[in-house]
Amino acid sequence: MQFVPYNAFQKVMRLWDEVHPYNAAQIMKLEGEADYEKINTHWRKTLSTLGIGRIVMDGARYAHTAWNGEGGHRFINVTQPACGLEEYLTTEINRPFLGPEYCPFRPFVIQDSGAHFVGVIYHHWPADSGSIKTLLREWFRSMYDPAKCRAAPLIVPEKGYWHYFGPGRAKWSVFEGFLALLRHRVRFCRVRQTPISDADDFTVRISLHPQPDGMAEKLHAAARGIGCTVNDLFLAAMAEACHEHGACPLTRERDELALGTIVDLRLLAEQNMDHLFGMFLGFTNTIVRRQDLEDWPRLLKRIASQTAFQKRTRASQASILRMGGGLLEAHFLPARKWINLYR
Repeated sequence: MQFVPYNAFQKVMRLWDEVHPYNAAQIMKLEGEADYEKINTHWRKTLSTLGIGRIVMDGARYAHTAWNGEGGHRFINVTQPACGLEEYLTTEINRPFLGPEYCPFRPFVIQDSGAHFVGVIYHHWPADSGSIKTLLREWFRSMYDPAKCRAAPLIVPEKGYWHYFGPGRAKWSVFEGFLALLRHRVRFCRVRQTPISDADDFTVRISLHPQPDGMAEKLHAAARGIGCTVNDLFLAAMAEACHEHGACPLTRERDELALGTIVDLRLLAEQNMDHLFGMFLGFTNTIVRRQDLEDWPRLLKRIASQTAFQKRTRASQASILRMGGGLLEAHFLPARKWINLYR
């Protein structure tokens, strides 16, 4: 069993877990009736082939090894919930993963009208969405296209962010990274805050809103036509919704709105990382002024300008500096006060 150290984002996520479970989900929608035995058999087979399925923690290190389900470990079986998808996701996203040894995946299958959902609720700190998409892809291939299945186990990386996305590898400036950190510190003094109280339990609710076929293509074409990205459209829509519906109340001293974006760093790596099973996410912040929020074209232009600058300066890769700063502050604050600081 090979133990590897937690990387920076994993340490941050484990701190968040002290306040509320930090879970996520990935789901496939497949046509027809669900064949539970087939789905369950190939789930176990996929875990065995990829060499994942059990987390073992040892201080500041962890190991991720295969678990074949023997010895009464029934929770690696695929669950068949009696409730609908939305209710199930809401329950499971809020349910913690516990134990010094445990399976960080809760696979499930839910029958729908003429189709079925096959997916995984997962503890987020061991794996980013790219890793979980690999897991689901191999699960699907094992059931329907075995000739394309991966034959070798996935590798849990021993090296962290600095090795894969540090300034030498990702071509960003440490000096500029520290300047950006200081700029955000100053700018956040005017950013609206999310009000919370000691009674808040941070419970998450999932609400699903299916869109018609072709929506993604239309959004992409619309964004391209006005010189921005789909992500810019989403950020502008989020900012407008928060402003209009009071998600972050406006005050005299704080009239600017900040939005955080999680970035999949695997897509920005200079080498292929498909064989690595782990956590490699960065983040950026986009800040808009009150006057921007009251003019849609201006809002979209302001956001597009910021996100373009973030890409040029490798801001998501350089976010390792801000993670390090946050971890340093966390040593001097109890978990709930640290969460308040993030809010």
